[in-house]
Amino acid sequence: MVLMKRKTSALTLILVLLLSAVAGTLLVNLIESTSIVASLKVFAQPIDSEVIHKEITIMPDGSFVVDYLCDNGTYVYDTHPEVPISRNIFGNYYTFTGDVYGHLVIQRDNIVVDGAGHKLQLEGYGSFAISAGSRDYNRNPEFVGTNNVVITNIEIPGFGYGIELAGSNNVVSGVTLTEGGGSNSKAIWDSGSNNIIRGCRIFANEGTGIYVAGSGAIVSDNYIADNSEVGIEFPSSAGSLRNNILVNNGQAFDFDTLPSTSNVIDASNTVDGKPVFCWVNEHDKTVPSEAGYVLLSNCTNITVQGMAVFNSSDSTTRNSNGIYLYSTKDSLIKDNYLRAGAGVKVSSSCQNITVTENYVGSGGISLTSLSNVSVTKNYVQSSGISLSGTTECLVSENTLRGCATGVSLWTAHQNRILQNNIAECDIGISIFKSDDNVFSGNNFVSNGQDVWEQHKTWEWPLDRYYESVGNEWDRNYWSHYTGTDSNGDGVGDIPHLVYEDKKDNYPLMSLADIPEIIPEPPASSATPSLTADGTSTSLPSWGNVAVVIIVSVAILALVVGAGLLVYFKKRKR
Repeated sequence: MVLMKRKTSALTLILVLLLSAVAGTLLVNLIESTSIVASLKVFAQPIDSEVIHKEITIMPDGSFVVDYLCDNGTYVYDTHPEVPISRNIFGNYYTFTGDVYGHLVIQRDNIVVDGAGHKLQLEGYGSFAISAGSRDYNRNPEFVGTNNVVITNIEIPGFGYGIELAGSNNVVSGVTLTEGGGSNSKAIWDSGSNNIIRGCRIFANEGTGIYVAGSGAIVSDNYIADNSEVGIEFPSSAGSLRNNILVNNGQAFDFDTLPSTSNVIDASNTVDGKPVFCWVNEHDKTVPSEAGYVLLSNCTNITVQGMAVFNSSDSTTRNSNGIYLYSTKDSLIKDNYLRAGAGVKVSSSCQNITVTENYVGSGGISLTSLSNVSVTKNYVQSSGISLSGTTECLVSENTLRGCATGVSLWTAHQNRILQNNIAECDIGISIFKSDDNVFSGNNFVSNGQDVWEQHKTWEWPLDRYYESVGNEWDRNYWSHYTGTDSNGDGVGDIPHLVYEDKKDNYPLMSLADIPEIIPEPPASSATPSLTADGTSTSLPSWGNVAVVIIVSVAILALVVGAGLLVYFKKRKR
């Protein structure tokens, strides 16, 4: 009888624990429910026509204040506003109960702002749609970022600037930002530390997708597409990028400060359906040909060959540098087909780099602040070849057709421009502050202007005049040359006036024999068929957290119950 009572007591305890789990479920749902709202659950109407800016602030104490800027320049502060945002009884979970009209400022730490799939509607552009911090110049002139804030499940259309993070350990998850206006706009601006941007959809904006100016950021599982400026921009050191999908952006990435290690950006990120290879301090390797974007920093003896970069929309002006070398030496870029992006960029103290036999249909080939680089036998359209701050580089046997400028030199000295086909360009060669270069054996055919020298710049003083000196023009073919060849030696009888007082004393009467070969894309490459529909992984919802709690309590109940049964069984013995 005693044993039966003990068993009954054990089973009763198990039942109580299971009922506690169910009660926990109800409590969690109650906490997250919009039914416990107190005086905050009131619904807003769209912005009145006399109000030109509306800012909703979640204050440090959890209350709401709404600032109205009227068209007559006056401000109105409402400390008992009507906003469609509910707050749970603990004051740490805010849920949209409808579309919200106005900008949202979050000054309270340690909270969740859940849009529940609703929109944050703005009237025109201006300040950030959501600021995780204080930017009220009348009450608090310095911006102070909030910490441990989760912003999730909100759609923000038609913004100027999207979400601003300046504190630490914040999370932006499952947010959609689209149709942002203004070339300088940023969908998400992170200037804080250790923030997470995950599972967002950022597309069809005029500016930049994600701007990471802080440190320790984790940017993962985002879909970033059709943004006119940059997909992801790094003006300073970043944290890490994983599993991001970038499609048809003006530039895929833009770096002011390059990654310090290879694991900052790994091959789980893709550009137009192809993996990103970001190598730092790597040596004696070959980049896989399936790459969609290549960044080499402080590397030696690297080969980039057989890469094909197209564009999902068949555009030729999107997704940044196909190949970018920074402080890299003794490397080869060969047989790549770059129909999209900014082509090839070689910069900052690179040495002994060879760029040869590539097709560059967009963006051109750019050499900046380096020496001893050879650019040969390439077919380049659209943007041409540029040399800025270079010395002792060779540009030879290339075809530059239909470019805005075939070859541009900007403070570039002692370079050799030899045996190139420069045809149907707006300007064949442009020069600024560039001395002692050699131009010989080139074909200048049907250009709007064969050679142009810029003498002034917008730098101070504005009236300063620069003249390039020591450049040599020798034995080039000029389709605009009108002289004759009386002795039939293939050289014109009189010099050709190149520009101003510069002359080619031995102009060729016929085209120089320079092969013009248009490379074909690699046989295994075709324009990628992107299957990504823009959906991406987001952080677990807070509802999932409740499920974890319930399951944990249930398991605990079973374990305790089993333990009690074993205990009583042993007592019986």
